[in-house]
Amino acid sequence: MDIRTFIRKDLRDMVNYQVQPVRGIKMDANESPFPMSRELRGEIAKWIQEEETLRFYPDTDCVELRRTIAETSGLSADQVLCGVGSDQIIDFLMKTFLEEGDTILVPEPSFSMYALSAKINHGKAVAFDLNAEDFSYPIDTILQLCRERKPKILFLCTPNNPTGSPLERCELERILEGVSCIVALDEAYGEFSGQNDLDLIETYPNLVSLRTFSKAFGLAGLRVGYALGSREMIQALDTVKAPYNLSTIAQITAAKVLRRPEYKEHIAWILRERDRMYEQLRQLEGKQGFYCYPSSANYFFMRSNVENLGALLLERGLLVRAYTGSLKSYIRASITTQEGNDLFLASLWEILEGIES
Repeated sequence: MDIRTFIRKDLRDMVNYQVQPVRGIKMDANESPFPMSRELRGEIAKWIQEEETLRFYPDTDCVELRRTIAETSGLSADQVLCGVGSDQIIDFLMKTFLEEGDTILVPEPSFSMYALSAKINHGKAVAFDLNAEDFSYPIDTILQLCRERKPKILFLCTPNNPTGSPLERCELERILEGVSCIVALDEAYGEFSGQNDLDLIETYPNLVSLRTFSKAFGLAGLRVGYALGSREMIQALDTVKAPYNLSTIAQITAAKVLRRPEYKEHIAWILRERDRMYEQLRQLEGKQGFYCYPSSANYFFMRSNVENLGALLLERGLLVRAYTGSLKSYIRASITTQEGNDLFLASLWEILEGIES
């Protein structure tokens, strides 16, 4: 019996999101370079030793975590919905709003899960290209496509993954004023940009912010994401949420991390390191066509004429995100420990100068 004959016809040739095997110093997934503090690990270990409720299902409504997120976001708890990473929140959006054949608009290049999730949920993604020179958002094009294609959901990623380019507040407001669809603002890296547009939720109930504990908070292994939006938006998304979707340990740990000051210190260090690295990366511009784009996130998007640059860096123990197809000349590298960052910079110098000589 061929199981493939039972698969939905539109999914038989689909390739799901691909993850690289872990090798060397990880600079491929934009994770935090900071492990959880010893003190916090001790708190969680003590809680597990004394806690007797893990035999029960977790709090299906994530009450304490939502309350903590709300306090730090300036919103109310009923404006927060928690999920297994922001990926699950993306899926909630598709399940809630898409009917068969409905369209979403997505930036290109950007996070591939928007289009994949739409397809899985019987929708289709229409991509618009970011401006070629700096990967900024083409606002006029977006507004025109929204008028022509009438999408159910418009996805905007800021800072954009993988380019690190931001969507400015004035641009977001212009889009919100000009569209009549759901606007999903993916702010997975928002903590690194210093921009806060959450007050717009009160004016635009169709706006929803997607966030995560995987990047700035260093909890990628626990898969905690959340949505911030109007009460009507969150109530709508809650209708498709499965019960008990987020584990007790994930809820408790995320709430504890959010209450502690370390994460702000970690963000400040990453921003300083980002500035230091960018100044050095700029000195490489022009060598083998190398160019590093300015970043508002915790990673750099770089272009060069060295087609196997990712493989050459891996030979030196550095795992970066190397792209194929129309992005084959590009790599993306996360800011990691200072030791890893220094090795990355030295390796780039060695590779680019070695080829030139």
